Amino acid sequence: MTGAAEERNVAVSGGDTVYATACGPVGAPAVCLIPGLGGVGSFFDGIVPALATRHRVIVHDHRGTGRSTPARIDYSIAQMTDDLLHVMDAFDVQRAVLLGHSTGGAIAQTVALDAPGRVSGLVLSSTWAAPDPYFRALFELRLDILRTLGPAAYQRAGALVLRPPDVTAADPSELTHDDAAALARLHDPAIVASRIAAILRHDRLAELGRIACPALVTCAPDDVVTPPHMARVLADAVPNARLAMADGGGHFLPQTRPTTFLALIEPFLSALRQHT
Repeated sequence: MTGAAEERNVAVSGGDTVYATACGPVGAPAVCLIPGLGGVGSFFDGIVPALATRHRVIVHDHRGTGRSTPARIDYSIAQMTDDLLHVMDAFDVQRAVLLGHSTGGAIAQTVALDAPGRVSGLVLSSTWAAPDPYFRALFELRLDILRTLGPAAYQRAGALVLRPPDVTAADPSELTHDDAAALARLHDPAIVASRIAAILRHDRLAELGRIACPALVTCAPDDVVTPPHMARVLADAVPNARLAMADGGGHFLPQTRPTTFLALIEPFLSALRQHT
């Protein structure tokens, strides 16, 4: 995060709280960074400083992750979307660019469909419109690993698919967590399982033609979680979407190659700033 970030524990449904921060110039165009299945806003630490020079940047930890309430609820994309809108309200952000990564992209699509007045543009990073057989099989396997082999194995398996092989080879630390470290990072396997069930239910493909705001879909060719064919389906379904493909970076492109990712999205953000 950048300096002088404003931190809040935002009240959401059920008496839970969501940890969120805001940084960057007050009054600047707002960008909400929405993390993926892991749910922790620190995923975006590599891109926040650059974005915060020209934007009010809002980031949060999903409920059930990070510093938010580790609630054992029935997770859903609709519930995650409602939590995001509470975060926006807490920082007096009526309208923002939503930059959603993976699960965050499903949340961003849902806001654009169900609360379009809150969205000035979409950056849909390494995400999907509907679970196809490949996506479903991958996450059902990850869920089986979590349930049968435990959090440490789930963490190691995730490291093998979420980051490019060369990154993991150079830094294999993600493959060597012991059970205690994996449990601490995952909070509660039941929460992770419920969140996986939520993403497998997300399918708004038939409705995406209603999205009216400008949109940018980003992906890496070596992403094996949401591969390029899923990005193309999404870009084709959203009327005002453009597809921007990196030259590598895996599913965690904004984290593994932040400079590359920023170069992909800055022309889009610049065009939106000119119209605000």
